[in-house]
This record gives sequence, structure tokens and C-alpha cells, in this order.
Amino acid sequence: MAEDLLSLFQSIGLSEVKAKETAKNAAVSATLSTLIIEAKSKVVGELDKAVGSLLYHLATRFKGQPDRTSILVDYVCARKISSEQQLTAAFEFMKSNPVGKLDLTAFEQSCGVGVVITQGDIDREAKGVIKAHEEELKERRYTYPVGVLIGEVRDRLKWADGKLVKEAVERERLALLGEKTAADEQKPAPKQAAAPKKEPAPQVDREVEEKPQLSGEALGFHNPGTHL
Repeated sequence: MAEDLLSLFQSIGLSEVKAKETAKNAAVSATLSTLIIEAKSKVVGELDKAVGSLLYHLATRFKGQPDRTSILVDYVCARKISSEQQLTAAFEFMKSNPVGKLDLTAFEQSCGVGVVITQGDIDREAKGVIKAHEEELKERRYTYPVGVLIGEVRDRLKWADGKLVKEAVERERLALLGEKTAADEQKPAPKQAAAPKKEPAPQVDREVEEKPQLSGEALGFHNPGTHL
């Protein structure tokens, strides 16, 4: 039985290590097995790794009703949901609409069904983002956080494949800055803490300081020029 599970899990692209790890979790193992069998009944031929990855995420992350799960399997197998971003958005929609008849139009809009983003679209937006940050990039070079650049492209192309976006941004950054130099490879020196600010010494009135202080019997004598 264990060998059958490993074979089933590896048939959707899981590595041997990941398949064994999954098989040890009874709940996830049972859910994933059911999803794979259902998915295989909906497609011709073997399930590829992309579909298998989404089924794995569905088995490990989705907590909705079985009828909602079947709808998601349908969309994954039909490749109407083809990325983890879309699947996550689908989870959120299902979470907000847990029961009752599903509004498929609203559902599809919520997770980008039918939105086609080409490599050309991604490359164009990556060029635009790099251009917008050109001066900062030239100044800071590879110390400028690439995550900021990737995030801006993702904001412009919500349903773009994350891996393709990252590759496009790194490609455009390389075209602008060239290969990393020895200076780029050096880690920046840690900033030293600023020395504590010294408080200025209190100002002493010299006249007061030099005036003798009277005490004891001396207080009984009056100052010259004054009347008792």
C-alpha cells in the first residue's frame, strides 16, 4: 500500500523525498490520493507536474467543502487555474462563499480565469520598472533590493507567473548593470552606532561663584551702606 501511494504521488511530479514525507501524513495523504484519482478521471493521459503541484497545494491548504474542492479540481485540470497565485485567490473566494450556489462569473473574475499574460507582457513591464529605478540602480547596483522591483511588476501583472517575473527582472537588471564586480560581491561594512551625545556642562555665574558665602555669626553684620 505504501509503495502504491509513493508511486501515485510521484506520478504528479513529487520527488521521492516529498512523496515519502506526504505519505507519512495520513490526512494529507488521503486527501491528495482522492484528488489525484478524481483529476485523472478528468484528463486524457498523465497529469503533468504543473497540475500536480496545484493539486498538492489544494490538498494541503484548502479546507472547504467537498463540492467546492471538486470545482477547483475541474478548473485546475482544465488549466483555467494554472498558477499558485490564481489558486490562492480561488481559496479566498471560496472562503468568503462557503455554502450555497457558487457565482461562477464572480469566482472567475476573482482568480483571473481567462486572463492571458504573455512573456512579452512580462518583459515589457520589467523593462519599465528597471527604467523607473535606473538612477538608484546605477548608484546602489546589486545592493538595491530586487524584491522591490519584482513586487512592482507583480502589482502591474497580478496573474503573471512569479518565476517568469523574477527571471525577467533579473535579466533587465543584468542588462543595465552588467555582471557583478568584485566590489559588488563585498558585503557592506556594518554601520557603527553613533556616539552618545554629551550634555553641555551647566553654566556657572562667575560673580556668584566668587562671592563668599556667609554663615554663622557673620550673618549678623550688615553690609556697608545699608541701614538696619
